Amino acid sequence: MSRRRGRDRSLPHPRNREGSLSPPADQGRSISRPDDRENSRSPLSPEEAQEVLDQRLRQYNPLGRNDNTVIFLRNFFDVLPSGGQETLARDVGGYSSDHKIRQTVDSIRNGLVCPLRAIGGRTPSEITPAPRPGVEDSIENLRSLDVRPLARTHQQQLRDRCLERDGYCCMLTGLPSGQHPHPEGAMTARLEAAHIIPFALGSFD
Repeated sequence: MSRRRGRDRSLPHPRNREGSLSPPADQGRSISRPDDRENSRSPLSPEEAQEVLDQRLRQYNPLGRNDNTVIFLRNFFDVLPSGGQETLARDVGGYSSDHKIRQTVDSIRNGLVCPLRAIGGRTPSEITPAPRPGVEDSIENLRSLDVRPLARTHQQQLRDRCLERDGYCCMLTGLPSGQHPHPEGAMTARLEAAHIIPFALGSFD
């Protein structure tokens, strides 16, 4: 006896209104689409940047009583312009590791703060690289510059020109140079020419 074959259950996909085939609707799935908001970062206001920084620093675990990482970052944040505040807040706020935060502080302290406080252009020999991407390339670009120290005669000429330009007076205190003509009885000072931003890659003996 022959049996009647069962009906073929494989049916073509239904056609949509335009006439093209469309897959059957799956009620259990939803199509995921990239969130455009994640691809664009709106700028942070100073208040928002402050909150981002504070939120991360509240979670920071200091190494000991002498760990001034939080104080340093908050003080440094206060003196930055709005763009710098946003950059610092985003960097620190994005670090899940406290070690990276300490590494950032060491990089700022050794690469910027200490050179600005250095006397005669002396700077630390080793600068801690910041964990921020691209910092290593920036350091290498600076190293490629010709920043050889000036000869003594050139330094003296530079000092004399700076003193003449500034009227033989200190730009910070206003005191006149004691080695040049000055009002009688006036308090004087021994003046030197100082780098506004010292050369971090030069050596000045």
